[in-house]
Amino acid sequence: MTTEEKIFSRKRPDSGRLAEYGFEKAENGFIYSEKFMDGTFMAQVLVGKDGRVSARVFDLEADEEYRAFRDENRLGEFVGRVRCEFEGILSRIAEGCFTDQPFASDQANRIAELIFETYGEKPDFPFASAPSYGAVRNPDNRKWYLLIMDVTKDKLTGKKADRDKRVDIANIKAAPGDIEELKKEDGIYSCYHMNKGNWVSVILDETVTDERLMKLIGISRGFTIKKCRVRGAKSSDSGKPKKWIVPSNPKYYDIEPDMYIGNEMLWKQGRGIRTGDIIYLYSGSPVSAIRCRAVVTAVDIPYSFSEGGLVIRSVMKMKIDKVYEPDHCTFAMVKEYGVLAVRCPRFMPEKLEKIIDSE
Repeated sequence: MTTEEKIFSRKRPDSGRLAEYGFEKAENGFIYSEKFMDGTFMAQVLVGKDGRVSARVFDLEADEEYRAFRDENRLGEFVGRVRCEFEGILSRIAEGCFTDQPFASDQANRIAELIFETYGEKPDFPFASAPSYGAVRNPDNRKWYLLIMDVTKDKLTGKKADRDKRVDIANIKAAPGDIEELKKEDGIYSCYHMNKGNWVSVILDETVTDERLMKLIGISRGFTIKKCRVRGAKSSDSGKPKKWIVPSNPKYYDIEPDMYIGNEMLWKQGRGIRTGDIIYLYSGSPVSAIRCRAVVTAVDIPYSFSEGGLVIRSVMKMKIDKVYEPDHCTFAMVKEYGVLAVRCPRFMPEKLEKIIDSE
């Protein structure tokens, strides 16, 4: 692993911050140069369009590229100083121009965000011996339904040529009868490190689409939901109510006339929403603000609607218990708490919830 890979692993560049730092836009990305070693050496750092970082070091007095510091067996005082100052340059760039990501691959990070938007659940990293392994759990019982690991690709493919290729993989639970069929799909393999009769491993390299992964993850999560049946009662989940931001598109429905406390409305149901959950209804442009809070009173109500690309097969019923002024929680405020878009139901940040309902 190169110095660049070590320092910039699980980091994503911010183009605005790169420009502020002194990077110049080039055909293949962003380039930055900095002299060091009392002005006798220069580091040239490239942040590619794919976010990958590479660097070269030049000995200005000798007018040639200097590579000796790349050899870890070179332990002399001079080469050690070059190595240390070069790593310092990269570390400052990483701190000033990059944001931290939980995983190495773009797809793993997207999936983690989609899970958070859908279920409000984030990965934790339970293994001291493997701190990059992230597990996502059902908070009601702490059972995990997804484990993301970075391993060498040969662990799945069995090919010697893949021994030096590190990839993120997702271990996902499936019905035992489905395992063999799943393994026929590109990118899905016998499970690494877990029970091969109940789990599969998926390489997170874009071979399997995000949509397909989320469907498999939804099934896996379903195995963690404890179904309790009491006489005369339906199966239920004892978890606490979740808080959601749900979008409203004025193009299809103007909610303003129906915005009053006590009103009950039918609404398109989002994945993961259940009875008792709290909905913060966000009205899109031109209002662009959270306009009311409601409690979900019923879910999975059959419904049939299709217009302009919008298809609804089931709805939920919710009852408004609080109405906000249009300037109380605008999109600008929502963005400050990490909600960069409201295109589908997503988890309400706890800090934002407290601010909204503080008055």
